[in-house]
Amino acid sequence: MVHDLEGSAFVEMVERFHVHRRSFYLNPDLWNSSRVTFPLTWHEVKFETGNKSSVPENRGIYSFIVKHPNNHFPPHGFIMYIGITGINSAERTLRKRFGEYLIEQRRNKRPRVHMMLNKYVDNLYFNYVAVEDDSVDLAQLEIDLNDALIPPVGRLDFSAEIRALRDALQ
Repeated sequence: MVHDLEGSAFVEMVERFHVHRRSFYLNPDLWNSSRVTFPLTWHEVKFETGNKSSVPENRGIYSFIVKHPNNHFPPHGFIMYIGITGINSAERTLRKRFGEYLIEQRRNKRPRVHMMLNKYVDNLYFNYVAVEDDSVDLAQLEIDLNDALIPPVGRLDFSAEIRALRDALQ
């Protein structure tokens, strides 16, 4: 029990817990005022090499969610990151982007993303929506979702207003 720990044992336990601390904004006002109007039907695969082939060869939007699916807890998860792919090239599909993240898991080019990919390896899920309609502005969709959810790993893809608010709070 935590109350039974003293001295350095307690300090070590606090440090082990601290590395798992994340900040989330749970703001129903943002959710309710979201500008997302395009209907999104999300699909999910566990983020692991064997699932790459089940991700479609389409452009679209994706998210990484950390969760622990089991029969002990109510359904829950934490949206960590939202991104898009296929905006500038039809060749950069959701499947290709999934594969790029598998590579990024081994290379530390974006520290926050690298940390997410490696820290939650057993509990990380790739959620995606294939968007075949070329009239859908993926960049705006990404900003609208990020503005409504403010995931902790995302840094840039927000409206100027939300980016300023987030930066002021950090």
